[in-house]
Amino acid sequence: MGNYETEDYKDISHTSIVTLAKFCSVSADYLLGLTETKNHPNADLSELHLSDIMIELLKSGNINTRLLCEMAAHKDFVKLLADIEIYVDGITSMQIENINTWVDVARAEIIEKYRPGEHDKDTYLLEAGRRSSC
Repeated sequence: MGNYETEDYKDISHTSIVTLAKFCSVSADYLLGLTETKNHPNADLSELHLSDIMIELLKSGNINTRLLCEMAAHKDFVKLLADIEIYVDGITSMQIENINTWVDVARAEIIEKYRPGEHDKDTYLLEAGRRSSC
C-alpha cells in the first residue's frame, strides 16, 4: 500500500484491489469510490423488508437519502419511531372512538324514528358492531 501512495505509477491490478479491500475490511466498490457502503456491498433487498413503494421512493431522488440514512443511524432514532407509533396509534384510537360515537348517534336515531322490535336484525348488527369495536 505504501508503494501505491509514494510512487508516481498508480495503476493497480484487480487482484491487488481485492487484496487491499479484504485487508481494509471494505468492498472493492468502496475503495474505487463507486459506493458509500463499506461493509454490505451486496445486501439483499428482501432482507431489508422494503416495499416496492419504498424502493421507488428511495430511487426517485425526491428525498435526501443521505439525510435519511443519518437519521436512521442516530442513537435515538428507534425512540423517535416508537414515539411516532404511539402518536399514530393514538390518532387511530381517537378516530375509532369518533366512529363509535357516530354509530351510537345513528343507532339512537334509528331506534327513535323506526321503533324496531327487540329482535330486529339491523338493530342487532349496529349493537354487535359497537360491542366488537370497544
